[in-house]
Amino acid sequence: MGYRHGSHTVFEIHLHVVWVTKYRKPVLTGQVGIRVRELIWQVCRDSDVEILKGHISKDHFIRAGSALADETDFQSELEATGF
Repeated sequence: MGYRHGSHTVFEIHLHVVWVTKYRKPVLTGQVGIRVRELIWQVCRDSDVEILKGHISKDHFIRAGSALADETDFQSELEATGF
């Protein structure tokens, strides 16, 4: 993504986002975990979000990467895929 520029600023924003399953139920295993990974990569690619690091566990997944101008749009798009 690189640096962003304002009228008097130069900045770069990175986010560390953790999504957790309801009641931390361990459902992100096997084929479900693989599908979640595919969906995350697809949404990030479509939204021009660079993933610096990611991890999927049985009850949560972590995305560390570049920030969007509007992170809520990214989350809405991810939820639209079934999350």
